Amino acid sequence: MAIKLSATGVAEYIHASPATRTGNLKAFKFPHRGEGAGRSSYYKRTIDTVREFHRSGDNNVLRKAVEELRVIENNTSIPKQLRTKAVKNINALLAYETHYGNRKFRIIPNHRLALVVGAVTITAQPDLWAEENGTQVLIKLGVAKNKSEDYIDLILHLIRKAAIATGYKVRARNIAYLNVTTGEEVISNLHLSHFNRTIASSCRDIEKSWSSVRAPSGSETSA
Repeated sequence: MAIKLSATGVAEYIHASPATRTGNLKAFKFPHRGEGAGRSSYYKRTIDTVREFHRSGDNNVLRKAVEELRVIENNTSIPKQLRTKAVKNINALLAYETHYGNRKFRIIPNHRLALVVGAVTITAQPDLWAEENGTQVLIKLGVAKNKSEDYIDLILHLIRKAAIATGYKVRARNIAYLNVTTGEEVISNLHLSHFNRTIASSCRDIEKSWSSVRAPSGSETSA
């Protein structure tokens, strides 16, 4: 029984109400269906643009992408879902330029990070992995659906714990969450062990619930 969730998925599970927690696991037990299938590509335009921006050093790369996304946003013949996606990518690009437009990042390949807690493997993929003056910087893009401050702190902790577990020593101050909803950059100041009990107990609960998670209605059952 392979149980694998992203750091964001674990944070969402922990902050969900008891009645909705099992439902939150569907996107991860059945990642080829529904919400899980779209998570990784939602900010692809932003990430691709940022990579090109740092390769070229030309701020016009960011501005051109925003202009192109504005065209999609304002075209009422395009489905609302795609226009909403364009708006969120615009917000992400503007927030990125505000916080990192003057940073001299060298974008390097992402490393696969994972933290194993009991029977649960927590994957923690930053959206951007950069190097600046010999220091590695990890950036995660997100909308922070849950307003609790602990929600973002928890994601940052899981990313750092996974980095350490995978052999990468990254300081807390160099792991940032770019909140697309508010345009703010968040860096956790909490001790690395702060969420240990919460993470351990939640992973035990996930393991117990996993077998009862059923495929979305209308789809085939998967192991």
